[in-house]
Amino acid sequence: MIAHGMQADAYMGIGIRMNDMKATDFNELINKKEELHEDLQPYVGADDLFVSLKHPLVFDIFYSPDKNAICNHAYMQKLKYINKCIEDEDFSSIIWMYERPHRIEAFYKYVVPNLDSSSPKYWDALRSIMMDSENVWQWKNDYKKLIIDIDSEQTRLMMDEEERDVWENLPSRVTVYRGVTETIRNDSKRRHG
Repeated sequence: MIAHGMQADAYMGIGIRMNDMKATDFNELINKKEELHEDLQPYVGADDLFVSLKHPLVFDIFYSPDKNAICNHAYMQKLKYINKCIEDEDFSSIIWMYERPHRIEAFYKYVVPNLDSSSPKYWDALRSIMMDSENVWQWKNDYKKLIIDIDSEQTRLMMDEEERDVWENLPSRVTVYRGVTETIRNDSKRRHG
């Protein structure tokens, strides 16, 4: 996967470096019984249907203690990669070690304090997490601070050349359709006056 400007090998998910493992190593992890790493334990929770692990670095919707070795391995590999990125001052790659709901947190923690907001790398990282993140609406105020409340010349660094060309050639007035049908609009009027 190549996100806008990101290295293809930066995103590794829970299977981080698993593709470099021999089948026997992977089978050992599957069959290995161990306690869940203490950093991950507070993030195990249950709802009506599932027991899940929702740590910022390791997310498993169908968590089972039988998967502890795999989860622990993924966690340790991600920490190792993050430490290497810090050492190499490659802060924008760190965000890809975080699970989607936590990437904006990683952006604030690593990119904002270490990359100048006039840097194309800063805007490339922000664009990439916005395009790849789920539930962006949950972080609406953060994205507003990071994008809307910033100088528009800088925010245009999020665009590639083709997108900037389209932007610069837009008419002065643009109609935006947001997926609202007459039925929904009429129902909203009925309920809310």
